[in-house]
Amino acid sequence: MVVIPVEPVVSERPIVEPTKRVVEVPEVVLPEPDGTASRVDPVNDPAGLRREAKSLKLDTLAKVPVPLPRNLADFVKNRDVAVALGKALFWDDQAGSDGMACASCHFHAGADSRVKNQLSPGFIGGNQKFDPMPTSSGGPNYTLKREDFPFHQKTDITSNAVQGNVKFDTDDVASSGGVLNLGFVGLNERRFPRVLRNDVTQDIHIIRRLVRSGIVPSSDQGEKLTPLFVVPVTSLNPGSTFLEEVLRTEEVDPLGFSIVSGGKRLNTRRVAPRNTPTVINSIFNHRNFWDGRANFSFNGRSPFGPRDKDAKVFVFDGFGLSEQAIRLDHASLASQAVGPTESVLEMSAHYRNFLHVARKLLRSQPLRRQIVAHNDSVLGPLSFSTPTSARLGLKASYASLIQMAFQDKWWSAPGEPVVVADVPYSHMEANFTLFWGIAIMLYESTLVSDQTQFDRFMEGNDNALTATERRGLSLFLHEGKCVNCHDGPEFTGAAISQVLTSQQKFKLVERMIMGDQNPAIYDNGFYNINVRPSTEDGGVGGTDPFGNPLSFSVQAVSGPVVDQVNLSDASDFEVDPGRLPTPGERVAVRGAFKTPSLRNIDLTGPYFHNGGQLTLEQVIQFYARGSDFKPVQRTDSDSDIRVLPKINGNRDNIRAVAAFLRALTDSRVAFERAPFDHPSLSIPYGHLGTTTSVLEDARIPGSARSGYLFLPAVGASGRSVAIRPFLEGSLVNSRGIPESDGLPGTTP
Repeated sequence: MVVIPVEPVVSERPIVEPTKRVVEVPEVVLPEPDGTASRVDPVNDPAGLRREAKSLKLDTLAKVPVPLPRNLADFVKNRDVAVALGKALFWDDQAGSDGMACASCHFHAGADSRVKNQLSPGFIGGNQKFDPMPTSSGGPNYTLKREDFPFHQKTDITSNAVQGNVKFDTDDVASSGGVLNLGFVGLNERRFPRVLRNDVTQDIHIIRRLVRSGIVPSSDQGEKLTPLFVVPVTSLNPGSTFLEEVLRTEEVDPLGFSIVSGGKRLNTRRVAPRNTPTVINSIFNHRNFWDGRANFSFNGRSPFGPRDKDAKVFVFDGFGLSEQAIRLDHASLASQAVGPTESVLEMSAHYRNFLHVARKLLRSQPLRRQIVAHNDSVLGPLSFSTPTSARLGLKASYASLIQMAFQDKWWSAPGEPVVVADVPYSHMEANFTLFWGIAIMLYESTLVSDQTQFDRFMEGNDNALTATERRGLSLFLHEGKCVNCHDGPEFTGAAISQVLTSQQKFKLVERMIMGDQNPAIYDNGFYNINVRPSTEDGGVGGTDPFGNPLSFSVQAVSGPVVDQVNLSDASDFEVDPGRLPTPGERVAVRGAFKTPSLRNIDLTGPYFHNGGQLTLEQVIQFYARGSDFKPVQRTDSDSDIRVLPKINGNRDNIRAVAAFLRALTDSRVAFERAPFDHPSLSIPYGHLGTTTSVLEDARIPGSARSGYLFLPAVGASGRSVAIRPFLEGSLVNSRGIPESDGLPGTTP
């Protein structure tokens, strides 16, 4: 339910031509190589099409084991409890400084479907200025519209020419709204009011008091405070205490997230610089984040694995504590999980660290402001709710869940033996990043969507895919060459199973022919497909906070080698097999990003690392014309990015591929059935007002007052109505036939 109205467009802005000068090399349309034409009739020979798909490494995901750390038992003694702990931590809006949970950016098919205050300027490339959008002003608190997409609009959508063929271009990114530019002052103990009686009148009275005090989120429209939900007040655990953060507004946001309103500049919520990927099926990735910085090995402290030499945890041997460096393999999701919590763009105020998060959560009721369904597939047994009464919070504390889930040596030292900046902390508080990372990884490892129509087709059901979907699969395999990067049951070359050699060794680097027809070393599963100029965002070609290259290829050729990159076997290399990378050899990783999975892709828009494409049809046409910027950066480009004559401008073939991609949607994801059910969540949704006028938050002077979306709690049986694509996506009917595909021209 949207609790604030979407404001109308304030004014029309002219379409903006790009200002950067580029040197363009004309596109040469190469003939289709042998074998691109389908070897079978996809409509009349589904069994033959299935054999083709399997020969190109596609299959049902149900056959792929979920990869977990080999030494997990050294840390976890009860995996089921650890999953429950991870789900609670992931969804708890107390984890962020001002109401942000992990799930605030991953609530819609594991991704983010918000449309207000979702733009970020291209500050990774050094640009902190927002661009106007095609329909209006853009910038902070802007509400995205269908007409704003794509973010690079061609005059002729079948041509990838840049000069003279661009009617709109922006380096802004559609991503996820996070925290305000706040400073952390400290933690303050609060107490729920004691309640003498519990009837409807008293409930409403108490809830409204809680709303005014900021304990319970509200619609917050104007001066009228209205609770987003009414629950029996007994579920608020009256008389109990909890910790909340004391925050202050920092200076005017230096990244440009602010609005002048009524003569005063007010900070708005910051927005991350890359689009938010889905967490569903991310357990299969060798590395996570678009640039791969979430390391395969979890060190218990940070996203950077063995790169972070100072990362250690505390172990208790029954007599005393000692610091120990640890490594959990197959744990990129644990590495990923500990990153956003301290990010001053995503979840955290300045000066706050994980020790503060630990103390806050360990002394507060889990999910204390959120409803947990009585039949939640994981948290149901811990919920206060009943079949007839929706209630807030969990019965168990975070401390008790950690004690049940993790081996004693990681939390059981008595007292507060760890002192940081003259402040004593308990053993459990000091190791909270360890519990956080592993528990959230284990929860996310249950989010596997392997029950799609495609999976049923690959398991032998010839009728699971329609004739149009089968034709789309054939185009995906052959003319489109999509399978060259989106391979394996996971539909991504960045999956663990896809970076293994035939000898089951990791093949993290590869040699291939680039867009300029010359060979180079690159990181397996990471490609530059010319979504944006490479100068705007280096992707895996960037560095970590310690100055080391993120790229395995750069490490292999130039050093320093800070990851466990297997360089002993080049027998599977596509170009010059058997020849290992040599010092000084060409590396092509600039502007390359991790290949995302295509599963549930219909629900996870907008697309690409910049969130610049609205519909699947727009994405397919992007590939069919040979991308947007290849003529000016062939040396960085994947060689498979080229004009696809049988798809380019062919609406029927584009729709066939899109129909196949929609067959990769798991209905459990669409209807939020177990394991994709969840607690309720109040999600920050821009600010009350427009791009030129907002209300100030009286509780945080200098900041704009936030609006919220309320996401109801869903139990194991799911929703009655499926979630929809971003901005309604392509407005498809129940069988994936588009009513409006986002491409110019006559719609059906």
